[in-house]
Amino acid sequence: MKGDFPVYSIPDTIMNVLKGLILYSEFKNSNWDGGFFGGTTVENPINNGDKYNWDGTKIKKDGTSAKNRAIFARTIYELGIWSDEIVEELGAVRKGGN
Repeated sequence: MKGDFPVYSIPDTIMNVLKGLILYSEFKNSNWDGGFFGGTTVENPINNGDKYNWDGTKIKKDGTSAKNRAIFARTIYELGIWSDEIVEELGAVRKGGN
């Protein structure tokens, strides 16, 4: 484990979140830096990630910031795995008009 969060490949991480083996509460309460998710994009998203500012999801348990955490949260949201309520609890903020 790196930063109190499991380290898997991108597909394995996504599948483990989908199966409920990695919970959003574990993500929220970890110092995980976002692993390999830098530069990850979703080609045909189910949810529109553009309606959120993702900066709040970068914050780790220790108070420091990691950009890949925001990319991970946005990816899982855009795939339709996490709901609006979950990403808002994780720190995503709706942009005006959304």
